[in-house]
Amino acid sequence: MQRITFITFGVFMVEAIVHYNIGAKAATRNANVDNPVVSPSKLGVPPTKDLLRMAIWVFVFSFISAKLIKNK
Repeated sequence: MQRITFITFGVFMVEAIVHYNIGAKAATRNANVDNPVVSPSKLGVPPTKDLLRMAIWVFVFSFISAKLIKNK
């Protein structure tokens, strides 16, 4: 594997966790008729299953990015 793949993976994974927390916070703020209870959101990592799913997608796109950069 190329070093750029792992660097890109690390940066994108941090970004994915930040976006996860932004979404979790927004979801708890936006209560509606179907979900009238607003529970506070804590910063943290997603549950293991979701974290693995995110890691797989981030790795796929990191690998593609590295290939595209190498081909330039």
